[in-house]
Amino acid sequence: MAKTISVDELTYSNVVSIAGKLMTLTGKPISLGYAINMGTQAMNIVLTMMDPEQTAQLREHLKNLPSSPAEQDKAREEIFRAITGQKTEEETSRTSKTSAESATAYIQ
Repeated sequence: MAKTISVDELTYSNVVSIAGKLMTLTGKPISLGYAINMGTQAMNIVLTMMDPEQTAQLREHLKNLPSSPAEQDKAREEIFRAITGQKTEEETSRTSKTSAESATAYIQ
């Protein structure tokens, strides 16, 4: 049964890009859900195959990761805004952009 998840725009764009690459590779349509599934399976393989030194390097790299999922999402949104020059929701509301135009993307 399909579930709907909310992701930031950068993650959504990355999933769409990966789905496109998979379509090019296979010559068949690839759903965003299938692309996510393949990506999570690939990440699981990578994590399983890491040696202790690589695990320590990853742990060190992620040590400054925000503690809560909400903080992590906020950090990702800030990265996306820095890349695209997009305004924050607060700045957007001051310029009268509708919430539909600034809504988080959804993937099924």
